[in-house]
Amino acid sequence: MTHRQRVLAALNREEPDRVPIDIGSSVNNMNDGVYCGVKQYLGIKGDIRPFRGLMTATYYDERVLEALDVDIRHVWLNDPVEYRAVIDKDFDPMSYTDDWGVKIQREEGRGAFHVQAPLQQASLEDLESYPWPDTRDPIRVEGLAQRIKTLQACGEYALASNIVGHGGLLEHGCYLRGTEQFFVDLLAEKEMAAALLDKLTDIFIGLYDTLLEVAGPYLDLVYWAEDFGSQTGLLISEALYVEFFKERHRRIFAFIKSRCPRVKVLFHSCGAVYPLIRHLVEVGVDVLNPLQPLAAGMNPRMIKQEFGDRLCFCGAIDIQKALPGTLQEVEREVRARIKQLGPGGGYILAPANYIQNNTPPENVVHLCELARKLGRYPLRL
Repeated sequence: MTHRQRVLAALNREEPDRVPIDIGSSVNNMNDGVYCGVKQYLGIKGDIRPFRGLMTATYYDERVLEALDVDIRHVWLNDPVEYRAVIDKDFDPMSYTDDWGVKIQREEGRGAFHVQAPLQQASLEDLESYPWPDTRDPIRVEGLAQRIKTLQACGEYALASNIVGHGGLLEHGCYLRGTEQFFVDLLAEKEMAAALLDKLTDIFIGLYDTLLEVAGPYLDLVYWAEDFGSQTGLLISEALYVEFFKERHRRIFAFIKSRCPRVKVLFHSCGAVYPLIRHLVEVGVDVLNPLQPLAAGMNPRMIKQEFGDRLCFCGAIDIQKALPGTLQEVEREVRARIKQLGPGGGYILAPANYIQNNTPPENVVHLCELARKLGRYPLRL
């Protein structure tokens, strides 16, 4: 099978020749330290330009993906400010204000943080006059068609895309209003919360429209990233999800599928999101990622049994203990996840989030080698 055929079989909950492999949930999800270590371990020479600024994972390197035999490739919209941040030599390397009006600041050794909420004191009227991002800015798709053409020339990979690099409705509500204030909005200022979420939904649909106009005919997966879970539970109640987010998600995903009927929607949410899974199925999600195995209630075997006839799963390789551990621990993890999620197809093996800098590079390489070896159908684990 080609890489793309393998992924499409898994997405259709059929058994391919082997379990497909991905590295990230939206782009090449290795923190910069482990990326540099893996590149050196593989003997890859020469540096590449970061594809985004300030974040802890800033590189997307086709050479690494090819060496690891990864089955999926990613394309994305350029963010106007971030894009300039990468190419502008005068750009402040430690902070900037993005095109949402949110200031992002990097703290050495800790990552990047949203430090200014421009709508914290806003009224409903202010939402109408706020300078929202321009979804049709031509710089967003600059180089996108050529990148797709280049990827197609390199091999038959499954193609995935995402529009938003920093979260979805919940996160942007927090970025714009401040986390505490937005959570208050959801409980006590419901008119403001609903108005803001409607505005955000319109903007995200506009961004998907811009993306799909160029990339839609070539995409197999469209990603939506929005974290609703912590290690121990939901960040908001299931009732609040249903009240504020469920129908807006349905609207976004219905738009995507109206433009690209064959595409599958992947929903990324870290943490303990078991109570939301049935709702995600109902609003049109096809693939759940990252299935964080050590979070409360996220037992991969049980989730596969309950939802495996309606969902494909991507992720599930523990990055907290197993992947930074010994080679033997990595093997036990890969065996367990393939055994739990692989039968009948419907599983794309990937780390359960960004690979952290405490992960030895040989473990990343070993992970992919094991996936190719142990993930062959029929499974014999």
